[in-house]
Amino acid sequence: MSSNWEKKTAAKPSVDADGTLRYSQWVRSGGMMYNRDCLDYDSPEQTYNHLKAHGITPEHYGILHPLEEIIKNEFANKSRGELVAEIFHLRKEVESMMRSGFF
Repeated sequence: MSSNWEKKTAAKPSVDADGTLRYSQWVRSGGMMYNRDCLDYDSPEQTYNHLKAHGITPEHYGILHPLEEIIKNEFANKSRGELVAEIFHLRKEVESMMRSGFF
């Protein structure tokens, strides 16, 4: 790959005068290119974390932390009781798997 491509992917995120957020959607790691949105939620190169590290507030541009999106999409319509019941159900499954030697 050309050094010009590498410069593009290494550019810091910025906000134009008209309020447009600009950042590279791709990051190079170990000779490969990865889409920032597909990285682990705790990776410093993940979109949300990358923007925060450069002093940009992602929420101002509609970008939520991946865990917030999961909570918003999967748990927003459940009551506290339903969530507690689900936690206990999953806990029993994990304990059963541990007893059976699965872990």
